[in-house]
Amino acid sequence: MKFKITIASLLYKNGKSLEASIFDAKGYEDFTYESLADFLMQAPPEDRRLIENTLKRIDSENGDVFRYLKFLAEEMLDCLGFQRPKTTQQKVKRGKVLYFPIQELKTQKA
Repeated sequence: MKFKITIASLLYKNGKSLEASIFDAKGYEDFTYESLADFLMQAPPEDRRLIENTLKRIDSENGDVFRYLKFLAEEMLDCLGFQRPKTTQQKVKRGKVLYFPIQELKTQKA
């Protein structure tokens, strides 16, 4: 639950709420930050800590928290078998800061 509260407080601090839609594209209005947080709650605790620490680090350095959350949401769509919105087809560079073990969640769901 602490994980979801962290996401909610970062969103609030940056002018959004859990109920806000992540994507602007038509047909993706139901993908909210709350659905992303609920999905990420299924990740192992160490991965949630990594994501939480990454979000805090991005925020403390005045980075774009929404870009990282959008990246995670795109990975969620891939994992759930949805096509990414046309506006997000380009891939985000992956590095240590953006690591998220989405493959583990895919195998858990199968």
